[in-house]
Amino acid sequence: MTVKKYDTVRLVDRSLLRIKYFIQEYQEDPRTATLTINVYVVGKRYRRFRDCEDLGGFMAYELREVYECGRSTHHTWEIVELVSLIKSNNPAFQFHDKNTFICKYIRNDNGKEDVCIRRLTEHEADDIGRSRVDDRRIRSRFIHGTATVSSFNKTQRYSFGDAFCGVGGTSAGARSAGLRVQWAFDSDAATCQTFSENFPHANVLNAKVDHFLALKGLGKVDVLHLSPPCQTWSLAHTVPGQNDDANSASLLSVKELLLMARPRIATMEQVTGLMRKEDNKYIFIFFEVNLRNFFNAMLRDFLEVGYSIHYRVLRAEEYGVPQVRQRLILLASW
Repeated sequence: MTVKKYDTVRLVDRSLLRIKYFIQEYQEDPRTATLTINVYVVGKRYRRFRDCEDLGGFMAYELREVYECGRSTHHTWEIVELVSLIKSNNPAFQFHDKNTFICKYIRNDNGKEDVCIRRLTEHEADDIGRSRVDDRRIRSRFIHGTATVSSFNKTQRYSFGDAFCGVGGTSAGARSAGLRVQWAFDSDAATCQTFSENFPHANVLNAKVDHFLALKGLGKVDVLHLSPPCQTWSLAHTVPGQNDDANSASLLSVKELLLMARPRIATMEQVTGLMRKEDNKYIFIFFEVNLRNFFNAMLRDFLEVGYSIHYRVLRAEEYGVPQVRQRLILLASW
């Protein structure tokens, strides 16, 4: 097999490598007067989604969908075969050839608690058939239902929706940033009363998430914030609570909320136990589940709707909060 610069190869571990350059390493043994030459290939590495275990099965049944995951170096003996790779920013793009792989995402991991998974831009996509499309058009098609790109109005205020709003701490920050709080909901009546006093011009509903989703009439927002009940995932939660099932189920509503509001940007705040309780089991509606599976399923919901995501564990005391507290923060954008 002959390989050259910019070729894409499949490695023994089933990942792919697009070769950028070669490295030769010389080792001389003076005792035997022999010279050994080792050749390595260096380039961008790609893994199949079906081999990824922490995204809740996102694209697990797509044999040829891969994501870029940084630069990597490999010995030439690890190369199995030559393949083709097409990079696309078109969510609907397909190429029906068993030796051609498709990359639509880039993943950057700065540790287990700082991960970014983003869709490719049109400038990063290859120009093959419909593999490259206008980013603004596909974004507008998702948000507005039309591929027509609307002109930007500098006087327009972005709208904000607050799911599981509490008394409105996040909405207060959004208002200070110039956003217009359009709607909010929470299942606690007293909490909603306080919120409505703080935000008299917003539509505030005292409702559980399934009842709120059934309304379907409050309209889309530009920015959506989600803070589902966190008691079940808290590291301090050591014994079952009477609302555990309902609190856990609220996390499974993320996809429907995104599809209803269709925000440009979505944010989420949660306790770190949601992603750290890998070894803890929880009885959820008569089934024993790993708590980390809820977090993985939530990530899958964001990705299936088409969002790029970045999540990280942050320390509240580093952001002006007079309390030692860690929080999981997730940002999603379309």
